[in-house]
Amino acid sequence: MDIDNVGEILDNINSKLTLILEKLEKMDSKLQNHEKRITRLEITVFEKSKFPWKEYLILIIFAIVMSLLCNFVVEVIV
Repeated sequence: MDIDNVGEILDNINSKLTLILEKLEKMDSKLQNHEKRITRLEITVFEKSKFPWKEYLILIIFAIVMSLLCNFVVEVIV
């Protein structure tokens, strides 16, 4: 085993590790993009699945007002 040979072997290992590192960095970048997309989708799903409190509150108030109005009209007629 020659010293020059060891240096060449280490250079080959270093170049292969550099390639692997570059691929891992690309994969990490892709994963971060996917995580961002998933987060946006989760937020969108959460916003769309919110219970429509405002609409139901308006309907309940409308029903109460109509009920009071009907009672008033019935008392005026009778």
